[in-house]
Amino acid sequence: MGLTLTTGQTLPAIRQAIQSNEGYILIHELLSEGRANARTGGELAQHFHCGIREITAQIEKERREGLPICAATGENPGYYLAEDADELQSYCERLQARAIELIKTRQALIDTLRRIQGRKEVLARGEREEGDG
Repeated sequence: MGLTLTTGQTLPAIRQAIQSNEGYILIHELLSEGRANARTGGELAQHFHCGIREITAQIEKERREGLPICAATGENPGYYLAEDADELQSYCERLQARAIELIKTRQALIDTLRRIQGRKEVLARGEREEGDG
């Protein structure tokens, strides 16, 4: 029967609302329910005659409109519609784990930037860098 969202809207109702926007690429219409039916970004880009970046941006738009578009990596990678609430919950948990890793990477880069800026400040004051004779 398909996933009914907590707002009470079904996928067909959301699709109808999105279709009222002219010129909208409707990626979700090419997707099937369930991770086993995932379609790659490359396949979608080829179908719509555009780049993968455009596909990714459009998928984000459709997600923000309320469509349960999930993504998978590894075996059978690609995009798919959540088959049920459990599948959507699982994807949300994977997104959370990715977000945490991105924050860790960002912090490491900020620390690196501070070290670089600190070294430049030392050199600007005329002090020698370690190892300089």
